[in-house]
Amino acid sequence: MLFAGNMIRQPMFNEIRGTGAYRVIGDLKNTDRVTTNTLWIGVYPGMKKPALEYTTKIIHEFVRSRSK
Repeated sequence: MLFAGNMIRQPMFNEIRGTGAYRVIGDLKNTDRVTTNTLWIGVYPGMKKPALEYTTKIIHEFVRSRSK
């Protein structure tokens, strides 16, 4: 669920929007929330400790810079 958010808001849907090629059930309120209020950090299971430490460092720096 957190990976995609509201898929019909993705640009790839522009070509099929309004064609009936997919269906929507409900107002998608929760998927919109995922789209606008989550951050996806893709990771590779084979990442070694230096790469994980670097990723953690950059995320911490970003969060600190936004909380001032």
